[in-house]
Amino acid sequence: MFFRLLSLNRFHDGKSVHLYQGGRSIEDFNEFVNSKADEYSVKATSNNAQQSNINPLGEVIVLDSKNYESALKSGEPWLVEYYAPWCGHCKALAPTYEELAKELKGKVNVGKVDCPANEAICRGQQKVRGYPTIKMHLNGQASEFNGQRQLSNMAAFALGATS
Repeated sequence: MFFRLLSLNRFHDGKSVHLYQGGRSIEDFNEFVNSKADEYSVKATSNNAQQSNINPLGEVIVLDSKNYESALKSGEPWLVEYYAPWCGHCKALAPTYEELAKELKGKVNVGKVDCPANEAICRGQQKVRGYPTIKMHLNGQASEFNGQRQLSNMAAFALGATS
C-alpha cells in the first residue's frame, strides 16, 4: 500500500505563518491561494500608503549636523550627495540631482551634505575623500555609487538598493 501525504505551509521571513488544512481538490487550493493573494495585496497596499512620507515633495533635503543622524536612522531609504559648494563637478551635478529627487518622489529620500560645513559627518563618519560622493543609506548600511552620474544610472542604483 502506498500513501502520499501532502502538507502545505505558507511562510513569511522564514517562519511558518499558516498551515493549510482545507480540502484537497483543485478548487479548494485555488480558493486558498487566491484568498492569501488578496490578503497579501491588501498588506502591500497599506505598506505603500505608509511609505508616502518618503520624499513626498520630490526635493533634495539639506542635511547637516542637526538632522543628519535622525534622518538616516529613520529606517527610510536615503540617497545622499556629499559635496563642496566650490566643487565644479558638484555644480555640474546639481541640476541632475534635483531632477533625480523628482524622479524618486515617494520612493527614496534624496539629501545632500555640505562637507566643508559638516566635516565631522563627511570626513569623520562617512570617510568622504572626493566630491561629489553619492551614497545610498538603508538599514544602517551605506553603499557608494560608482557609476556614471546620469539620471537613469543614479535612479537605478537607488531603486535597486531598495528592492
